[in-house]
Amino acid sequence: MLEPSNIWILSNRKPAERKGKVQLIDASSFWQKMRKSLGSTRKELGPEHIEAITRLFGNFKQAEHNGKPISRIFRNEAFGYRTITAERPLRDEAGNVVLGQRGKAKGQPQADSSLRDTENVPLLEDVQAYFEGEVLPQVSDAWIDHEKTKVGYEIPFNRHFYVFTPPRPLEVIAADLSPFAPELAAKRAGRLMLEEIDHCSEAAVDFALNTTRARKFFVMKFHQWQVGGYRVKLIFLKLSHEEAAIRRVAERIAQAAHSIPPEVIRRRFVSSLRNFTTLYQPIVDAWQLIDNGGDAPVLLAEGRNR
Repeated sequence: MLEPSNIWILSNRKPAERKGKVQLIDASSFWQKMRKSLGSTRKELGPEHIEAITRLFGNFKQAEHNGKPISRIFRNEAFGYRTITAERPLRDEAGNVVLGQRGKAKGQPQADSSLRDTENVPLLEDVQAYFEGEVLPQVSDAWIDHEKTKVGYEIPFNRHFYVFTPPRPLEVIAADLSPFAPELAAKRAGRLMLEEIDHCSEAAVDFALNTTRARKFFVMKFHQWQVGGYRVKLIFLKLSHEEAAIRRVAERIAQAAHSIPPEVIRRRFVSSLRNFTTLYQPIVDAWQLIDNGGDAPVLLAEGRNR
């Protein structure tokens, strides 16, 4: 059998133990090389692979292979979600909340459509508990417009089988790659980080990354992730002056036995803020500008584009 992308087995006559449940099987490790390629296809399922997959399906149990899950069972509701709409108040030039003047909206805060956002809450989670734990700590003046709530379902297959291995800090990777001159390995360490990010995006799992410089390279990456269904939020941590940035970098790399020349830090200090305002702020879904130079971070500005 040639390599398939997906095989769906649907039935309206499920046994009692399967009712209300969905079994997912990851058979991507079950293959053999074809004797002769068929176009770009070079792998196929052999009889023993088909037998193993059939056995997994018939057993209807959770299973692993080489420490990775290959069979998982979920309730139907595990694939459902509610899309809730989070509103925030419209404010006048003085910063006061604008209230409705008539009808049902009279005396109620009016929503600012430019600050409107949505969140997908799993059906198995309580909406209000999710909102209070995930949204209100970030935007304390938000509320849910329940009339806009919608229900949807999806099966993010890769997400359910992805096994995350936390990457080490880039500085440590660089030191291991070239212990006597780790600065020569910095580019290779950067490539390793990007490979890990690609693995996360291919598996459709949430991830975060940090970089000490706002490179133009991520303009293309942000677009790719958005096309793939991701919402991209950018948090820019700003320092007051170049010398503060030099001190911060020195503290960060103290354990890695390599350094970044001060003139490079000064150049990046200027270019990173410029790239944030001209390249990244207009294209991300949401952004925040934070002053990180004091004892506690201070939110300077924020916005949403979608």
